[in-house]
Amino acid sequence: MKKTVQRYLKIVAFSMAFFTANSQAQSVQVIPNPNSGQPRSSINFNNNLYFFLYNPNSANQLAKFDGSSYSPISNPDNAGQNQGVYVSNYGGAPAEVYGSNLYLQYTNSSDVNQLAKFDGSSISLISNPDNAGQEQGVQLSGAQVFGGKLYFTYINSSGVYQLAKYDGSSITLISNPDNAGQEQGAQISGAQVYGGNLYFLYTNSNNVYQLAKYDGSSISLISNPDNAGLDYQGAHCGGAQVYGGNLYFSYTNSDNVMLLAKFDGSSITLISNPTNAGQYNGSQVYDDAQVYGGNLYFTYTNSSGVYQLAKYDGSSITLISNPDNAGQYQGARTYGSQVYGGNLYLQYSNSSGKSQLAKYDGSSISLISNPDNAGQYQGSSLSGAQVYGGNLYFLYVNSSNQNQLAKYDGSSISLISNPTNVGQYEGVAMYNSFVSGGRLYFSYYENNVNYVAYFTNGNTFTYNFSSNKAYRDLGAVLTNVNTAPKSL
Repeated sequence: MKKTVQRYLKIVAFSMAFFTANSQAQSVQVIPNPNSGQPRSSINFNNNLYFFLYNPNSANQLAKFDGSSYSPISNPDNAGQNQGVYVSNYGGAPAEVYGSNLYLQYTNSSDVNQLAKFDGSSISLISNPDNAGQEQGVQLSGAQVFGGKLYFTYINSSGVYQLAKYDGSSITLISNPDNAGQEQGAQISGAQVYGGNLYFLYTNSNNVYQLAKYDGSSISLISNPDNAGLDYQGAHCGGAQVYGGNLYFSYTNSDNVMLLAKFDGSSITLISNPTNAGQYNGSQVYDDAQVYGGNLYFTYTNSSGVYQLAKYDGSSITLISNPDNAGQYQGARTYGSQVYGGNLYLQYSNSSGKSQLAKYDGSSISLISNPDNAGQYQGSSLSGAQVYGGNLYFLYVNSSNQNQLAKYDGSSISLISNPTNVGQYEGVAMYNSFVSGGRLYFSYYENNVNYVAYFTNGNTFTYNFSSNKAYRDLGAVLTNVNTAPKSL
């Protein structure tokens, strides 16, 4: 009897220790900010995690993160307010790993943008190839490694966009193929490597968009398939997709209708829309198009301004019916779409203006019920969604206009409680989310301050206080792995 009681007490003690640790692991943890700024975007470099610190009162910095605290890296000059390592007001911070170094966009003390090299210990600046002025110079967003070189957009001293090549030592500017003027020229954001060449958007001297091809030596322009001639008509390369051996992107024709365009390595062909969409409506490949089940899916705006899921099978486009009578600016979008559990999940605005998670199984769309009585412009938002621990996580705006982390397990949505009582439009933000070291990281806003927060759940480590051993949570099975992971 005595041994039975002792065994029972040990089981109870173990259970309390395990479930206490497990409940803590399944909550949102907010990491205190350093004195030098608010962390925004992040990047993994040399198996270390780095954050970009935005400081509204001083210079922005890069900081190394060890899982609990930040170590800011000194800037290479006396950069001041709104200068230093580039971090946009929305949290974007372009960076690229090339060779054995991390390259950043840097705004120097003269407000000129330069390429910065971080070697793991310190930052150094790469000289610009011309005398670019304020707000000119290096634009690292969308940078591409191609042919062993790093390519990015450069705004020269005349305000013209050029393709820039960095070989690990210096920057060279690639000549534009026409006499593009201010705010015209080569823009590499959204570029695609296809058929051994680099393709990107080019705004010609008539302000018309064209597809540009760079072969490692010079840039040539691909002729538009119609007489697009008004400002910003032509080829839109944002979100371009390689599918079935061709390059696909959106195209605004001479009637201002958006079409799907196919480039086969030689010329561009326009794919007919399935309906008479009308001006500024039609096929929108740039809205996070997805290849799923052997077909290309993207957002289509019909003549009533309603969003629909469009399916392209390599020959023609068909529209997938919405599951309700969604109206203008409502319906299904591929923006933020995710393939999860064999289905394609979409952003959906229903006929009441509420945001819902939508599931497409290859034939029809069904809506997943929201977990609360969210109203107009509230509910599920897939932007920045992550598949983590076997579940799909995304942003949810609750009925009190607070942002929460939402978990979808393939059947229903549940909400993860915020760790603090935030105000309206505050809480979780997923646009900079990522998974690292067994954690799901994202931004957390409170009192107009941005923090980094993390969540651990699913196949994560939990700690058994009674035996000083770590256990992996696999649902009903506990496997003793003897030591706690270094990442925690």
